[in-house]
Amino acid sequence: DHIAQYRNAVMHLPKNRNKMQQYKNHSLDELMKMDIPSDLRHSPTNQEKYLQNLSGFFRWLGNNEYARKDLNVPFLGVAKKITAANEEREIYSREDLTKLFNSSQYCKGGHKDPFKFWVPLIGLLSGARENEICQLHISDVHQDKETKIWVLDINQDDKETTLKSLKRPTHARQIPIHLQLLNLGFIDYIQRCEHSGEIRLFPELPYRGRNKYADKKQRWFNNTYTNSTNCNIKTLKNPFHSLRHNMATELSNQNMQPHQIAMMLGQKPDGGVTVTRYVKPPELKEWHEYLSKITYKDCIDFGRIRSWKHHDFAKNSRR
Repeated sequence: DHIAQYRNAVMHLPKNRNKMQQYKNHSLDELMKMDIPSDLRHSPTNQEKYLQNLSGFFRWLGNNEYARKDLNVPFLGVAKKITAANEEREIYSREDLTKLFNSSQYCKGGHKDPFKFWVPLIGLLSGARENEICQLHISDVHQDKETKIWVLDINQDDKETTLKSLKRPTHARQIPIHLQLLNLGFIDYIQRCEHSGEIRLFPELPYRGRNKYADKKQRWFNNTYTNSTNCNIKTLKNPFHSLRHNMATELSNQNMQPHQIAMMLGQKPDGGVTVTRYVKPPELKEWHEYLSKITYKDCIDFGRIRSWKHHDFAKNSRR
């Protein structure tokens, strides 16, 4: 009974309740009777952590003959069922997409580093993970020989030298480059990097700790677009990877098959289909067609975004 009560409390109680005036002076029993909004409760990740810690403790008791070994069975994985996977991160609202991509930084050429201009756009228009984008090399952008479609080659080639990594090796894939990126001069930017002798697309991003090449970008993105002096994005649970959920939603709205969406986003499709790096030309064409239908024209005016050549990083490099 105590364990069941603890489990229910973990799923129901507010996070940091001692800092919330409306909850801090209430007893556990009183809090359990309240209708607490889901966004004020512990996140599914923290709920899982607390319950797995309890499960691990009981497993230790059983292994050391302090308790029955079967006591650990009921607690494994319970929290994973609390929230569906697509609810753990919210997609960006249309209003927040407008704030971000029609911000003064994009429309007035205020970006001081190339990654600040390109990485959010690539995330929006490809659904790739932030480290997958930040670690890209010049050689990872090329045209498919048969279809002539420009692609981003997501890989961890020569990882000891490049320090490239993937969440899982099977996440290697090729993603067609969206027309909006081409219109904004992405290939021109790649060629300029190549002529300058660069190896990576964003050499200004160092490799740091567990966030790898995305560390500096992650700090900048959160500090720039979520505060009141800038875009002040309000979408809850809105890290950079929420853009992946926007892309998944857009592809689903175009009636793309779920297993194809999973493959393009570098996820394991239902049914155990293996994701391979080199998609077949017909698949590449089909993916390209789906992407071309995604325009975000209801919330982003791409015509207002200044070409990369007119941003601070390009001006400074010319001087």
